[in-house]
Amino acid sequence: MLFFCVPSRGDFKKNRFSNTLLSRVEFELWISAVFGGKFLTQKGLETKKCRSKTARLPENRRNIMRYYLEILKKFNNFHDKASYSEFSRFILVHSAIICVLLVLGYLDHALVKKVVDTLTGLFLVGTSLPCVALFVRRLNTLGRNPKLVAVGLIPVVGLAYLLFICLKKDRLV
Repeated sequence: MLFFCVPSRGDFKKNRFSNTLLSRVEFELWISAVFGGKFLTQKGLETKKCRSKTARLPENRRNIMRYYLEILKKFNNFHDKASYSEFSRFILVHSAIICVLLVLGYLDHALVKKVVDTLTGLFLVGTSLPCVALFVRRLNTLGRNPKLVAVGLIPVVGLAYLLFICLKKDRLV
């Protein structure tokens, strides 16, 4: 587990951290973006909410991983609708995770390569059902037939066509 200790406000008033690159407000903004608005204080290492009003991000940009995990939790929901922002955030994070796993797969050490390949396989198998559910919900939003997901089984062209269809903006009805 990773802990960040934040200097107290008194330390900044006494100018102990004048050589730092980030001010207190910038640090709180960064912590709230990474950890969803929570950070650890130096006193007692307890979780506190960000106090600074200027350190708040807009609601739709707070924590992209929270949206990704919410979509993974909706793995059995094939009937609702998925917005453009929900779909695009999921695709962005999912693609980034796959790219990181692929880059780690090029390491030379045999044991590391086996572990990374196993994790990549488990990740792809574990997220296949939530991906299909999200594509079906997105096609429902666009007014298309959800059976169009089967086009994604065509190796390269099918998936590219499906992404092209699903990345269209919502229709105004």
